[in-house]
Amino acid sequence: MSFPAPFLARVEALLPPAEREPFLHWCTAPLPKSFRLTQRAAYAAPPAAWHAQQTLLPRTHLLPRPATAAEKVRLGNTLEHFSGEVYSATLSSLLDVYALGDIRGWKVLDLCAAPGSKTTLLSQMVGPEGLVVANEPSSSRLQKLASNIERLGCQNVILTQWNGAKLRQYTESEFDLVLVDAPCSSEGHGRKDSSFFSQMWSERSILTAARLQQQLIEEALLALRVGGILHYSTCTTAPEENECIVAGLLARYPGAVTVLPPHLPAGLPHAKGVTQWQGQGIPPEVSEHYTRLYPHLRSEMWDSECFGMITLQKTAPTTSRAEKQTSLHPPQLLKKQEKARIITQLYKRFGIPKEALRPYSLLQTPQGVWLTTALGAGFLRRSIVNRPGMPLLDANNHLTHSAAMALGALATAQLYPLTDAQYGRWLQGYDLLDVALPWPDSSEVLVHYRGRCVGLGRVMEGGKKLKNKLPRTLTLAQPVTYEGDS
Repeated sequence: MSFPAPFLARVEALLPPAEREPFLHWCTAPLPKSFRLTQRAAYAAPPAAWHAQQTLLPRTHLLPRPATAAEKVRLGNTLEHFSGEVYSATLSSLLDVYALGDIRGWKVLDLCAAPGSKTTLLSQMVGPEGLVVANEPSSSRLQKLASNIERLGCQNVILTQWNGAKLRQYTESEFDLVLVDAPCSSEGHGRKDSSFFSQMWSERSILTAARLQQQLIEEALLALRVGGILHYSTCTTAPEENECIVAGLLARYPGAVTVLPPHLPAGLPHAKGVTQWQGQGIPPEVSEHYTRLYPHLRSEMWDSECFGMITLQKTAPTTSRAEKQTSLHPPQLLKKQEKARIITQLYKRFGIPKEALRPYSLLQTPQGVWLTTALGAGFLRRSIVNRPGMPLLDANNHLTHSAAMALGALATAQLYPLTDAQYGRWLQGYDLLDVALPWPDSSEVLVHYRGRCVGLGRVMEGGKKLKNKLPRTLTLAQPVTYEGDS
């Protein structure tokens, strides 16, 4: 494996001699697949046939590298993945959130949110009393983020498409927590593509990324209330993108930011931050509390790519004097009577318990009815958003796929249980033919399989056909099928 000479020089400056060769070996070694069990998974461990290994993080596992193709767990094609019970993510991205501790009820901004590993875990951790504003400026990446949020049925997430470098135009002094997993020179990508260092790495990319990171971390600070938490991270070893970025923020805002000690799982292999870089001294508190993950620092319960992170707290007010952009047509909060009517309608139609929806606010837009938290309803009164919550009903008053996946397991009426033979074709997007359905044509039906909701269907042809309403983007070409008892 060949590495650019400037990169090797950096490795010599960062690591003691005994660690350099191990680092160079592991920074391009394939990263094992890891996943977490979400709140939807009622079980404490994944299926035994996966031979998954527990990691240092709660309900998070590694999949062993298979000896043969036949032994490979096709995680993305499993029922557990489709139904949102497991989420595939790197250990470092999950650590980024678990390191925050107890954040239940918080108002959180995930500034660089796609593809959703952190957003979906934040959603689970803040709970129904909290709110996650997930921001992604790229339209294509925003679609992937929305898909993952939909699959997990997140009911407390609002999507925005703000320019993070100009965040002060949209919000200020508002959030309890801002998480900045910043775009970076991506040395961690070497474990996904071993040609990264020889073909894509450059010092220019480090300097380009650092300029954007300086803007993002400052905007994140301005978006925090006093006492709020700023969590910053990258997947690179470059100090210009890690300790130097934080040192610069402390210098620009003296007295307004303090560094907090990290909350790390016991036994995590890691290093502290650098004390200086290319003649620039790093404040001792930054060096002491910066957490560096290197791929060669590993154990039986930990295996990650290059990663760095630190937690800061805003301790004094900041002002930007920027004129704010506000929504000209915000979603309309439904009144109590209309909310009660919709909740009753869903109870009568599907048996969805009323208490499952009562804690939330319902909003009306031309696209339909949306569900969000009380914090979300307040945020939406003035903010420009891409998606104001979880879509509940479409413009034609039909239940959405998102709502079916989030609430379908609670339903007790208009359920159609798939057989093992029907399941695979259903996830491939095929309609069910030659069935005998007891409901009138055009009725909506929640389709279940082995205790999970796997989508919506519509009755057609006098009950002989169930139209498959799975979004085309969610169908699977080769779903893992099951045989035997449920």
